[in-house]
Amino acid sequence: MASLELDDGIVGINVTPLVDIMLVLLIVFMIATRLDQPSALDVQLPKATTATEVHAATLAVVVHRDGSIALGGKPATLADVQAAAARGTGDAQALISGDRGVDYERIVAVMDALRRGGVYKLALPTQLEDAR
Repeated sequence: MASLELDDGIVGINVTPLVDIMLVLLIVFMIATRLDQPSALDVQLPKATTATEVHAATLAVVVHRDGSIALGGKPATLADVQAAAARGTGDAQALISGDRGVDYERIVAVMDALRRGGVYKLALPTQLEDAR
């Protein structure tokens, strides 16, 4: 008679590939996090009782308290804003998030750069204030 060889079967599970996949997913989600959101870049929006939800914009411009500009979460100049606006489509829109302490002149300069680039649909987000 032939002797039967018994397989030991699976004794343990190798979790190293699972950990690798989870770390890759974590990195992807960290990179994909939207840094162009005003709250992500420490911008305090002004408050308004009539504030409404703003839909996703083609161009997201953030003006910080010190006057610096971020376009899509990256530092930019007015020339960069105008160039990005010029690359947009005819129905492009822009979301300009300005800190409460930023000069009005700086917001107008950003709006002007967007209009020179061909973007005329502009939104200025605010925080909802309790109506009393």
